[in-house]
Amino acid sequence: MSNQSLASLESTDNAKVQADILDELCTMLCIGMEDYIRGFDVDLGIQVLVKLLKKTPHDNILILSIRAIALILEMIPRSCNRVVAAGATPMLIKYLATSEHNPDLAEEILKSLEKISIDDPEAILVHHGGVQAIIACTEVAPQRLHKLPAGILSNITRKVSQPSKPSKGKHSSKSKRSDVF
Repeated sequence: MSNQSLASLESTDNAKVQADILDELCTMLCIGMEDYIRGFDVDLGIQVLVKLLKKTPHDNILILSIRAIALILEMIPRSCNRVVAAGATPMLIKYLATSEHNPDLAEEILKSLEKISIDDPEAILVHHGGVQAIIACTEVAPQRLHKLPAGILSNITRKVSQPSKPSKGKHSSKSKRSDVF
C-alpha cells in the first residue's frame, strides 16, 4: 500500500473502494514486513483516517478505519502522539458514546483507546466525556469487552495518581498533584 492509495482513500466517496483500501491497509499493518512498517507515513495515514471518521456514515468503514488506527498504535512505535495530535481521540470518544448497538465498533474503539491510555492517558481525560463514555460502555458492552475499559480506566487513574516529579532546580515540599483535582 502506497501513499497514493491513502490519498485515493481520502478522495473517493465509494464505500466499496474505501473498504477495499482500508482492508488492505489493515492487512499490511498486521502482516507487513519491517520495511513496510518503517516506511509507512504515519502522519498521512492518521490524517486520512481521521478525515474519514469525520465524514463517513458507513459502520463498516468506521470499523475498518478505527481498526487501522489501533493497528498503527500497536505496530508503529511512538505513533501515539501523532494519533492524538491528529484529533483521533475526540472522534473515538464520540463514536464510543454511540456504539452501544455495535459491539464490533466498540471493540475497535476500545483497543485504540487502550493504546492511547498507555502512552498518553491525559488525551482521554481532556476530552469531555471520555471517562464517562468508557464507563457507560461497560454497562452495554458484551462481557468479553469489559476488560478493555477496565484497563483504560486503570491506565488513566495510574497516571493521575502518580505524583509529578519536581523539575531540576526546584525543590518544592508540595510534590503531590493537587492541581489535578
